[in-house]
Amino acid sequence: MSMRTEIRDRFVSMLRSLVAERRATETEMGRWRDDHSRLAIVVVEAMELLESLSEPEAEDDAHGLRSSVRLMVDSVWERLPGAGVTTDGCVGEGFEPSRHHCVERVRDGALGPNQVVRVEQRGIVCHEERVRRARVVVNEKGKA
Repeated sequence: MSMRTEIRDRFVSMLRSLVAERRATETEMGRWRDDHSRLAIVVVEAMELLESLSEPEAEDDAHGLRSSVRLMVDSVWERLPGAGVTTDGCVGEGFEPSRHHCVERVRDGALGPNQVVRVEQRGIVCHEERVRRARVVVNEKGKA
């Protein structure tokens, strides 16, 4: 094989790799645009619900207000996974430093050692990448 043919073949191979990489990048960018659009819709709809609660015609009774807020909160939680956002941190699960940030240790006879007693703030995972660890209260070693 001549030097010229070898150079041409290498060049063609590099071009093919670049085209494949560009397609993969465009696909990924499209996915992120879609996810950001879905997340924007969730946030805007939540803001619209909050705004409606502050209107003069909004319900004045506490029960009605709590029901409206609960509806909004449930709606946002249900729709976040569609935008690639999940949360974690549950009472009773084992403490894991990679997923949890311990803000306090207590003794709770109802749970085993190193189990989450209370979740102060949920952990956030966005597209399988941890954005924030859950802030939790953890049972001390040994039962109370």
